Amino acid sequence: MVREVLLTLQGPDGSAIIALFAAFASAVIFLSPSYSIEEKKTGRPCGLFLLFSILFTASLLATGDLASRPGILFTLLLSINALFSWHAYKSRYFVLWQGIASLFVFMAIATWSINDLSPNLLGTAFAVYLVFAALNAAIPVVTWKLRGEKRGELVFAGIYPLLGLALVLVAMLKQTYVSFLFWPVVLLMDIFGLVAGFLVLTLWIPLACLVLTVAGGFVWLSKIDQMATLGGLMCVFALFTVVFLAIGVYLIRIMKEGAVSFGAKNEGMVKLLPYFTAVSPYLLIMTAVIKLKPEDPSMILGFGMLMSLVMLAFARMYSMGPLAVAALGGSFLLAVTWHAVSFEPARALAPFTWYAAYLLVFTAFPLIFRKNFLDSKPAWFTSAVSGLLFFIPIHDVVSRAMGNDFIGFLPAAFAALYALLLCDVIKRRSSVSEVQDFRLALAGGVSLFFVTLIFPLQFDKEWITLGWALEGAALVWLFGRVPHEGLKKWGYVLLLISFVRLTFNGAVFSYHPRQAIPILNWYLYTYLTAAAAMFTAASLWRPQEEKIKGFIVKSVLLACGAALLFLLMNIEIADYFSTGAALTFQFSGNVARDLAYTLGWSFFAALLFGFGIKNVSVSARKASMGIFAAAILKLFLHDVWSLSQLYRVAAFMVTAVILILVSFLYQKYLAGEKGQAGAAGGKDAV
Repeated sequence: MVREVLLTLQGPDGSAIIALFAAFASAVIFLSPSYSIEEKKTGRPCGLFLLFSILFTASLLATGDLASRPGILFTLLLSINALFSWHAYKSRYFVLWQGIASLFVFMAIATWSINDLSPNLLGTAFAVYLVFAALNAAIPVVTWKLRGEKRGELVFAGIYPLLGLALVLVAMLKQTYVSFLFWPVVLLMDIFGLVAGFLVLTLWIPLACLVLTVAGGFVWLSKIDQMATLGGLMCVFALFTVVFLAIGVYLIRIMKEGAVSFGAKNEGMVKLLPYFTAVSPYLLIMTAVIKLKPEDPSMILGFGMLMSLVMLAFARMYSMGPLAVAALGGSFLLAVTWHAVSFEPARALAPFTWYAAYLLVFTAFPLIFRKNFLDSKPAWFTSAVSGLLFFIPIHDVVSRAMGNDFIGFLPAAFAALYALLLCDVIKRRSSVSEVQDFRLALAGGVSLFFVTLIFPLQFDKEWITLGWALEGAALVWLFGRVPHEGLKKWGYVLLLISFVRLTFNGAVFSYHPRQAIPILNWYLYTYLTAAAAMFTAASLWRPQEEKIKGFIVKSVLLACGAALLFLLMNIEIADYFSTGAALTFQFSGNVARDLAYTLGWSFFAALLFGFGIKNVSVSARKASMGIFAAAILKLFLHDVWSLSQLYRVAAFMVTAVILILVSFLYQKYLAGEKGQAGAAGGKDAV
C-alpha cells in the first residue's frame, strides 16, 4: 500500500505537494511570534512535519525511476535543509532540529550515491555534495558572526565539509575510472572545511580534511593501471600539498604571533598539520610505485625531489627546520621503495644520479641557508642523517652494478664529504654552545662512521682489525687538533673492538694456513701493530686520568696492549713447534716447547715488572707477579718431571737469575719509596 502511494506521488505533483506542506510548516514557525504563540508549541510539530518531509522525499528518491533523474527531489531535499538552517539562524531552539535534519539529508544523499549513482549523474552528484556542505557549514558561521554566539557551540560547522568529502569518496569508489573532475570538488570541500574549522576554532577539521583527501588519492590510485595517468595524479598531489602546507604554516605563524588564541588542544593540531602534509604525497607515490612498478625512476624520484624542494623552501622561508626532517624521511622511503621494487643493475645510472642528488641537496641545505639554520638542530640533523640513509641504496647500486673490488672508495667519499661538513661546523660556530656541540657530534660522528666502514667493506680477516686499531689511535691523535669528545671516545671503542677480535675470536687462527717461516709471519705484524696502536693511544689520551664506566682509559689501553704482546709471544711459540697446516696449542709432550713457554712467561713478567717500576704502575707490577707465579708453578709442577737432570738444573738457574733480578729491582726502587713515604707520613704526624 505504501509503495503504491509513493509511486502515485512520483513526479512534479508529488514534489509540489511536499514543497507546499514544507512551506506551510515553515510559515507557521515564522509567523508564530507575531501572534504571541509560544515557540515550543509551534516549533515541535512543525519541526516534526519538516523532518517528515525530508524522510518522505528520501523515500521517493529510492522508489521507482526517480533515482535516475533526481534533480527535482534533491532540490526539494536541500531546500527543506535550508529552511531548517534558516530557522536555526533565527532561533536557538531549532539548532538541534537543524542538526537532525542535516543528518537525515546526508543519509539520503549517501544512500542514493551508494545504490544509484552512475557516471552520467556525476555532475548532479557533485553539485548536491557542494551545496549540502556549503549550506550546512556556512549557516552556523554566519549565525556566529551576526549573533555573536560562542564558537564552541558551532563545532559541527566544520563537520559538514567532511561529510561532503566522504560522499565524494563514495562516488570515487563507485566508478571504474576516476575523472579529474573529482579533484576540483575535493578542493572546494577542503576550502569549506578549512575556513569553517578556522573560524570556529575546531582545528582538528583541517587535519581530517587532509586525511580524507589522502584517502581520495589512494582510491584514485586503485583505479589506475598505467604510468601515463600518474603524471596528472602527481600534479594534483603537488597542488594539495602546497595548499595544506601554506595553511598549516599560516596557522602556526598566527599562533606564535598571538593574533588568535587557539587553545591548548587546538595548538597540537596546528603543529601537526604541516608535518602530516609533508609525509602524505610520498606515501601516495610509494603506493603507485608498488602497484605500477615503473622501470625508469625519473618521474617518481623527480616528483619526490620537487616535493622535497617545496618543503625545504617552506622550511627556509618560515624557519621550520623539522620540515626538512619530514622531507628527508619521505624522500628516503620513496627511494628505497622504488629500489626494492624495480631496480636492475643494467639500469644503474639513473637511480644512482637521483640518490646522489638527494644526498647532496639534504646535506648542503643547512650550509646554503646557514643564516637561517645556524642554530637549528633539526636542519643539521637532516644534513648528517641524509648520508647514513642514502648510503644504503647508493651502496647497493654500486656493489651490484660494479662489484666490490674497490667498494672501499664509496665510504671514503662519504667520509670526505662529511669531513668537509665538519670543517665548516668548526669554522662557523653557532652562538649557542649546546647547538654547536650537537653539530660537532653529528658531523664528526657520521664522518667517523664512514671512515670506520671502509675497512669491513674493502678488507677482510685481520685487515679489518688492523684498520680499526689504527683508526682508533688516529682518532685519539686527532682529538688533540679537533677538541671533540666523540673523536677520542669512538677511537677508544674501536681499539677495544680490535682487542676483542684478536683475543676472543677463535677464527683468527684459521685466517691463513700456517707459514713455513717461523716468527716472521702474519701474527707478528698483526698483533704488534694492534699493540702499538693501544700504546700510542694511551700516551696521547688527554686527560690521562679520565675514566669511562669507572675504568681509567689509559690503564685499560696499556693493559690491552700488554695482553696482546703476551698473547703474541704464546702464539709464536705455539707456531714454532706446530706441525702441519694449522697452529695448535699443546703444553705437554715436548720438553723444548714446555720450557719455551715457562721461560717466555718469566721474561715477559720481568719486562712487565720493569715497566711497572719505571711508570710507578701498581697494576703492572701485580700482573707481573701473577705471571711469575704461573711460570714458577708450571716449572715445579709440570716441567721438572719431564726434564733430564742437566736441563732441570739449567731451568732452575735461569728462573733463579730472573727472580734475583726482580728482587734486586724491588729492593732498590720500591722499598726506598715506601721508606720515604713512611718518613714523610711521620713528619706530617708530628
